[in-house]
Amino acid sequence: MPVRGQLTRLIPQPEVTYGLGYKDVFVVPRRDGIVLQHQGIGAAQGYNDTATDPDWDEAQRSVSAIAELSASRASRA
Repeated sequence: MPVRGQLTRLIPQPEVTYGLGYKDVFVVPRRDGIVLQHQGIGAAQGYNDTATDPDWDEAQRSVSAIAELSASRASRA
């Protein structure tokens, strides 16, 4: 049974050496770039989904969620 989650790739940022999760978006740093994985939390979210086309709206939501987290952390500094 296929399970689908949206992956969004960002440019490599060597200074990012940690992973995190925020609003169902998981950030995973890699040498070839930063991967944002959006996996909705729900009983059937993404299960049995065979679609292979990128979901640009979902990618934008992932980037926006992490930008929101970054902005809130910057405002505390």
